[in-house]
Amino acid sequence: MNRLLKKGILFVAILLALSVVALAGCGGQPEATTTPKATPTPSTVLVTNSEGTVSVEAPIGWNTADTGLYPSAVIGVSDTTDMVHAIVLIRSKASIASGTTVSQYLVNVKNAFGLVLKSPVWSAQSNITVNGLKGITLHLTGTSKTSGKDMEYTVNILEDSTNFYSVDCYAVKSSYDAAKATLDMIGNSFKVK
Repeated sequence: MNRLLKKGILFVAILLALSVVALAGCGGQPEATTTPKATPTPSTVLVTNSEGTVSVEAPIGWNTADTGLYPSAVIGVSDTTDMVHAIVLIRSKASIASGTTVSQYLVNVKNAFGLVLKSPVWSAQSNITVNGLKGITLHLTGTSKTSGKDMEYTVNILEDSTNFYSVDCYAVKSSYDAAKATLDMIGNSFKVK
Protein backbone atom coordinates (compact mmCIF):
# COMPACT_ATOMS: atom_id res chain seq x y z
CA MET A 1 0.00 0.00 0.00
CA ASN A 2 2.81 2.40 0.87
CA ARG A 3 4.48 1.83 -2.53
CA LEU A 4 1.16 2.45 -4.28
CA LEU A 5 0.70 5.71 -2.38
CA LYS A 6 4.22 6.85 -3.34
CA LYS A 7 3.55 6.06 -7.01
CA GLY A 8 0.29 8.01 -6.83
CA ILE A 9 2.00 11.04 -5.30
CA LEU A 10 4.75 10.85 -7.94
CA PHE A 11 2.11 10.70 -10.70
CA VAL A 12 0.32 13.79 -9.30
CA ALA A 13 3.63 15.66 -8.99
CA ILE A 14 4.51 14.86 -12.61
CA LEU A 15 1.06 16.04 -13.76
CA LEU A 16 1.47 19.30 -11.83
CA ALA A 17 4.94 19.86 -13.29
CA LEU A 18 3.64 19.25 -16.82
CA SER A 19 0.75 21.66 -16.19
CA VAL A 20 3.17 24.37 -15.06
CA VAL A 21 5.33 23.83 -18.15
CA ALA A 22 2.28 23.94 -20.41
CA LEU A 23 0.94 27.10 -18.78
CA ALA A 24 4.34 28.80 -18.95
CA GLY A 25 4.24 28.49 -22.73
CA CYS A 26 0.80 30.07 -23.07
CA GLY A 27 2.02 33.48 -24.22
CA GLY A 28 1.59 36.76 -22.45
CA GLN A 29 4.23 38.83 -20.78
CA PRO A 30 6.12 37.47 -17.80
CA GLU A 31 5.37 39.10 -14.48
CA ALA A 32 7.79 41.85 -13.40
CA THR A 33 8.19 40.49 -9.88
CA THR A 34 11.21 38.42 -8.97
CA THR A 35 9.67 37.00 -5.80
CA PRO A 36 7.18 34.20 -6.37
CA LYS A 37 3.78 34.64 -4.82
CA ALA A 38 3.24 32.58 -1.71
CA THR A 39 0.64 29.87 -2.04
CA PRO A 40 -0.67 28.85 1.34
CA THR A 41 -1.05 25.19 2.18
CA PRO A 42 -4.63 23.91 2.63
CA SER A 43 -4.37 24.44 6.40
CA THR A 44 -3.02 28.00 6.24
CA VAL A 45 -4.08 31.39 5.00
CA LEU A 46 -1.87 34.03 3.38
CA VAL A 47 -1.70 37.22 5.46
CA THR A 48 -0.33 40.43 3.92
CA ASN A 49 0.25 43.89 5.31
CA SER A 50 -2.09 46.69 4.24
CA GLU A 51 0.27 47.77 1.43
CA GLY A 52 0.56 44.20 0.14
CA THR A 53 4.37 44.31 0.30
CA VAL A 54 5.07 41.52 2.82
CA SER A 55 3.31 38.33 3.81
CA VAL A 56 3.31 35.30 6.09
CA GLU A 57 1.21 32.18 6.26
CA ALA A 58 -0.87 31.56 9.38
CA PRO A 59 -3.02 28.61 10.42
CA ILE A 60 -6.67 28.79 9.44
CA GLY A 61 -8.72 29.92 12.42
CA TRP A 62 -6.09 32.28 13.81
CA ASN A 63 -6.79 35.99 14.21
CA THR A 64 -5.01 37.35 11.14
CA ALA A 65 -5.56 41.02 11.93
CA ASP A 66 -4.36 41.22 15.54
CA THR A 67 -3.43 44.90 15.64
CA GLY A 68 -2.98 44.96 19.41
CA LEU A 69 0.14 42.77 19.57
CA TYR A 70 2.68 45.57 18.99
CA PRO A 71 1.93 49.16 17.91
CA SER A 72 4.23 49.31 14.87
CA ALA A 73 3.65 45.76 13.61
CA VAL A 74 2.53 45.65 9.97
CA ILE A 75 1.26 42.07 10.41
CA GLY A 76 -0.05 40.49 13.59
CA VAL A 77 -1.42 36.95 13.78
CA SER A 78 -2.42 35.04 16.89
CA ASP A 79 -4.04 32.05 18.47
CA THR A 80 -5.27 33.75 21.61
CA THR A 81 -6.53 30.48 23.09
CA ASP A 82 -3.00 29.12 23.38
CA MET A 83 -1.30 32.55 23.65
CA VAL A 84 0.73 31.99 20.45
CA HIS A 85 1.56 34.99 18.24
CA ALA A 86 3.66 36.34 15.38
CA ILE A 87 4.34 39.89 14.27
CA VAL A 88 6.22 41.50 11.38
CA LEU A 89 7.92 44.87 11.65
CA ILE A 90 9.56 46.85 8.84
CA ARG A 91 12.26 49.48 9.27
CA SER A 92 13.45 51.48 6.28
CA LYS A 93 17.22 51.55 5.91
CA ALA A 94 16.90 55.20 4.88
CA SER A 95 15.74 55.99 8.44
CA ILE A 96 18.93 54.71 10.10
CA ALA A 97 22.68 55.18 9.68
CA SER A 98 23.98 54.30 6.24
CA GLY A 99 25.78 50.98 6.07
CA THR A 100 24.06 49.50 9.13
CA THR A 101 24.38 45.70 9.10
CA VAL A 102 21.83 43.19 10.37
CA SER A 103 24.00 42.55 13.42
CA GLN A 104 24.17 46.29 14.14
CA TYR A 105 20.41 46.62 13.65
CA LEU A 106 19.99 43.86 16.24
CA VAL A 107 20.94 46.46 18.88
CA ASN A 108 17.73 48.37 18.00
CA VAL A 109 15.69 45.17 18.20
CA LYS A 110 17.16 44.27 21.59
CA ASN A 111 16.39 47.79 22.87
CA ALA A 112 12.77 47.45 21.73
CA PHE A 113 12.40 44.09 23.47
CA GLY A 114 13.95 45.64 26.59
CA LEU A 115 10.94 47.95 26.73
CA VAL A 116 8.42 45.09 26.83
CA LEU A 117 10.31 42.29 28.64
CA LYS A 118 11.86 42.04 32.09
CA SER A 119 15.29 40.37 32.09
CA PRO A 120 15.45 39.34 28.41
CA VAL A 121 17.88 36.48 27.73
CA TRP A 122 19.15 36.18 24.14
CA SER A 123 20.80 33.18 22.49
CA ALA A 124 23.77 33.52 20.19
CA GLN A 125 22.77 34.59 16.69
CA SER A 126 22.82 32.21 13.73
CA ASN A 127 22.73 33.06 10.03
CA ILE A 128 19.46 32.38 8.23
CA THR A 129 18.01 32.75 4.75
CA VAL A 130 14.23 32.98 4.38
CA ASN A 131 12.85 33.01 0.84
CA GLY A 132 16.01 34.65 -0.50
CA LEU A 133 16.40 37.21 2.32
CA LYS A 134 19.55 36.85 4.39
CA GLY A 135 19.66 37.67 8.07
CA ILE A 136 20.02 36.25 11.55
CA THR A 137 17.83 34.28 13.93
CA LEU A 138 17.90 34.27 17.71
CA HIS A 139 16.02 32.68 20.59
CA LEU A 140 14.74 34.96 23.36
CA THR A 141 13.11 34.43 26.74
CA GLY A 142 11.79 36.97 29.22
CA THR A 143 8.86 38.04 31.34
CA SER A 144 6.26 40.37 29.83
CA LYS A 145 6.15 43.69 31.65
CA THR A 146 2.42 44.04 30.94
CA SER A 147 1.07 40.55 31.65
CA GLY A 148 3.76 39.17 33.96
CA LYS A 149 3.82 35.95 31.88
CA ASP A 150 7.05 34.15 30.96
CA MET A 151 7.46 34.39 27.19
CA GLU A 152 9.61 32.60 24.61
CA TYR A 153 10.47 33.95 21.13
CA THR A 154 12.11 33.12 17.84
CA VAL A 155 13.31 36.39 16.31
CA ASN A 156 14.32 36.52 12.64
CA ILE A 157 15.94 39.74 11.46
CA LEU A 158 16.15 39.87 7.67
CA GLU A 159 17.12 42.48 5.11
CA ASP A 160 16.85 43.48 1.50
CA SER A 161 18.34 46.53 -0.20
CA THR A 162 15.82 48.98 1.31
CA ASN A 163 14.50 47.54 4.59
CA PHE A 164 15.16 45.51 7.70
CA TYR A 165 12.39 43.07 8.68
CA SER A 166 11.83 41.63 12.13
CA VAL A 167 9.66 38.51 12.16
CA ASP A 168 8.95 37.70 15.80
CA CYS A 169 7.16 34.43 16.59
CA TYR A 170 6.34 33.83 20.24
CA ALA A 171 4.22 32.17 22.89
CA VAL A 172 3.84 31.94 26.62
CA LYS A 173 6.67 29.71 27.79
CA SER A 174 4.32 26.86 28.73
CA SER A 175 2.95 26.73 25.14
CA TYR A 176 6.15 27.42 23.19
CA ASP A 177 7.44 23.87 22.71
CA ALA A 178 4.05 22.61 21.50
CA ALA A 179 3.72 25.62 19.15
CA LYS A 180 7.32 25.70 17.87
CA ALA A 181 6.63 23.89 14.57
CA THR A 182 3.77 26.29 13.81
CA LEU A 183 5.86 29.31 14.79
CA ASP A 184 8.74 28.10 12.61
CA MET A 185 6.32 27.61 9.69
CA ILE A 186 5.09 31.19 10.07
CA GLY A 187 8.60 32.63 10.35
CA ASN A 188 9.87 30.63 7.38
CA SER A 189 6.89 31.65 5.22
CA PHE A 190 7.81 35.36 5.35
CA LYS A 191 8.06 36.92 1.90
CA VAL A 192 8.61 40.33 0.39
CA LYS A 193 6.59 41.03 -2.77
